[in-house]
Amino acid sequence: MCQKVVIPARCAPPAPEFSLCNRTYKPYFNLDSRFIVRPAGCPGMTRKGFTLIELLVVVLIIGILSAVALPQYQVAVEKSRLGTVMSNVKTIKNAAEVHYLAAGEYGDDITVFDIGEISGCRSAGAAQLHCAKTWYDWNIYGGGNNRASAGYTRPYGEFKTGYVQFGDYSQTPGVAECWAKADDSVANQVCKSMGGVASRTQSCPPSGPSCQIYRLP
Repeated sequence: MCQKVVIPARCAPPAPEFSLCNRTYKPYFNLDSRFIVRPAGCPGMTRKGFTLIELLVVVLIIGILSAVALPQYQVAVEKSRLGTVMSNVKTIKNAAEVHYLAAGEYGDDITVFDIGEISGCRSAGAAQLHCAKTWYDWNIYGGGNNRASAGYTRPYGEFKTGYVQFGDYSQTPGVAECWAKADDSVANQVCKSMGGVASRTQSCPPSGPSCQIYRLP
């Protein structure tokens, strides 16, 4: 004998139409607490899907993780860009030292230095090289004996971060600086992560917005 089975009102059948104990049941949904979800306790049914609260918790967790991880990712990307600039600045500076020992002066023309070819760069006057997203400048502090090799990133067509290294025979030998656009939190975080100590502010090259200058160890 078939035993009578009571289907709870909140339960949804697993198929458009099903039979139980020789009786046919029509499909229906009750959206009182779950949408397209089969609550536990319904005969022959398994629970699937999530409650609205569960979905909101997941979205909240993803938002928190994004808020924490995104700034660190941006710092890592900019630090990588600046790392390439630092390598090229040191190459230019070392070539300038060789030229100084041979000629007795640094000179104004970066093109006479034996620096080889920096990929994607072109000469922009005697003292500058312009690349797709980076610039290099030999006269960042003007002429004379206060020479420094400088390079800076321009990922979006404007100054973001920079690296400056003074010549061994300049007025401040061995000094290195990290430059950051003053109102750019990512750029400032990059310089701080390199051990930079804020020393002064001045205009970003070339005649750009205010820059925070960090003295590097």
